[in-house]
Amino acid sequence: MVYKIDLSVYTTQIQHLNNEWITQHRANNPQDTVTQRYVDEWVWRGFGYVVKDAITEQYITDYVEIVDELPTRWHEDKAVQIIQNKSGVVWGAMNEPQIALGLAMHRQAMNMQTYEEGDKLYFYANTILPEHQAIFEAYPNLEITVNHAEN
Repeated sequence: MVYKIDLSVYTTQIQHLNNEWITQHRANNPQDTVTQRYVDEWVWRGFGYVVKDAITEQYITDYVEIVDELPTRWHEDKAVQIIQNKSGVVWGAMNEPQIALGLAMHRQAMNMQTYEEGDKLYFYANTILPEHQAIFEAYPNLEITVNHAEN
């Protein structure tokens, strides 16, 4: 479970959480020099996100909604996120090289930045061309997922 917090109180809430966590942590680990646990890395579209735990249950109180999980991390503020597993890239190169090359050339022509995290590649666009959507659907072994931003 995750707390979804309005940004108008997020920074204050994070400071309170850090102060309380540091106090509790140092009480049990006096030599530790840790200065924070909760950071602003999960801010997206007007909300901050904090994982629900024993400390957040005590200190997160205002402007809060409980959601099941952290939102999918987006690297750019675009309407569409395209995620491809690296194994899908290899499958495309080995089995459908013309399609794989066509998609790669389109990304290059559109100056689409590639973000690599673990075994996934992330791309962003404002729209998906119908012919690309058709490819994604027709070739599931490309392992492409399309997410649309919430407004």
